Amino acid sequence: MKRKIGLFILILIMFPKIIFANEILVKNAGFEENKNGKLTSWGIYDWKNREGVSEVRWDDSQKRSGSGSAFVKSIYPNDLRIKQKIKVDKDSYYKISCWVKTESVGYMNIGANISIEGLGVTSADVKGTSSTWRYMELIGKTGPNQRNLTVTLGIGGYGSLNSGKAWFDDLSVEKLDSLPAGVEAVDFFSGLTDSSSWLKEASNGIMLWFAVLLALIFVFFITSIIIFNVLHIT
Repeated sequence: MKRKIGLFILILIMFPKIIFANEILVKNAGFEENKNGKLTSWGIYDWKNREGVSEVRWDDSQKRSGSGSAFVKSIYPNDLRIKQKIKVDKDSYYKISCWVKTESVGYMNIGANISIEGLGVTSADVKGTSSTWRYMELIGKTGPNQRNLTVTLGIGGYGSLNSGKAWFDDLSVEKLDSLPAGVEAVDFFSGLTDSSSWLKEASNGIMLWFAVLLALIFVFFITSIIIFNVLHIT
């Protein structure tokens, strides 16, 4: 009886850990789900956003596993990505990995890559035409108050536009207990971007008040001159 009670208590203790250990961070990570060719659970970032320049869809002609993959295509240089916001824990290391095949991706700028929306960091990219699936990963650490980040997969990047085709499959987001030896983690903390925006807004506010103050000083100066001249004449 005591042994059964002890086993029951152990299951109760371990149950939450089992549930959270198997928690799926990314929806449709294997790119199996689509609706009329549109990837479910994924949004699109298209910098050019012009009809005929880019294409994003589910594709069953190329797949590393399962029935299909995510396909992105830019005819002209562009920053084109699929994206999804996921929940994360603060002050934690994460490894984001994915497999990619490319066709005619330019060599001059950033090729097919993993990135984080709002930040300028990317994984090692894949360019040209790859006959086999290539592995990519990006390891980083979240900030002290960070609760989510947006994973993106695509061709090109901020200030580095590119063209070509890319297929992505088998995306994985894994929380790490510690940083692997010899690996340098990038900063996943988007608060740097938020901080910049706050500083910009604060700076704009200060400039506005400074302009108002100068205008008041100017009005006071002109008024003083007029009053002085009136009094002097009388």
